[in-house]
Amino acid sequence: TPAATAAATTTTTKQPKTSGPKLAPKLAAKPTPKFVPPRRFATTHTSAVPATFCQDAALSSAMASPRDDLDLQVPANGLPRSSLPPLCSTDSVPPPKTYVILNAANIAFEYGNRFTSVNRFDWEGVRKALRYYRKMDVSPQFVCQSRIAKRNPVPTDLVAYMAQAPVVDGHRDVDDLIGIRLAMMYKCQLVDNDNYRDWMGEDKTLSSPEIREWLGSAVDKGLKVGFIFDCHGRFCPLKDPVKV
Repeated sequence: TPAATAAATTTTTKQPKTSGPKLAPKLAAKPTPKFVPPRRFATTHTSAVPATFCQDAALSSAMASPRDDLDLQVPANGLPRSSLPPLCSTDSVPPPKTYVILNAANIAFEYGNRFTSVNRFDWEGVRKALRYYRKMDVSPQFVCQSRIAKRNPVPTDLVAYMAQAPVVDGHRDVDDLIGIRLAMMYKCQLVDNDNYRDWMGEDKTLSSPEIREWLGSAVDKGLKVGFIFDCHGRFCPLKDPVKV
């Protein structure tokens, strides 16, 4: 009958579910991108470079062009390459300026004998002389013997002004020679109470005609200058700095 047929259809037909939590669609997993180290990188940072990255960079530089290898070098001081001071030739002429050469042993012993104890080397005398010329807008440097620098370590604030004389067997006054040569090169004053009379003789082994000629006219030109320390310990040269 029609009624029985409708009842049978109702019981056999599946009805869709209308209740219960909805399941989220399953997303496909994305593949992890493969890391490829860059061939070139900027050196504008100051942080340390990981060791593993340095190894990769060194391996890449072997396959790169010679110019690429320059970009992979990190300075030892951590500064970027672009901020390093430019290199200059050792034969370049310094800019026009007033210079002065100081004999450290002569100045330090003069100050030490006066204000500390007899035959005492005192770096404070050199420090006072440097301060005097710095205030006069003069660029000073002092010459020091190697044995004196070992016996009396140079203070850290004076190292930048030091020109250490080399060791020459059989000659204990090489600092005198270096002081003369520097004064000749910079065309400036040599501050020292020594009269350098022995350097004027032709029998002086390390002397030369040029040195004897310079010393012969240095006093008249105001290039050989003596000094004192007054009762207050102030450095006072016998002549003001001169521009040659």
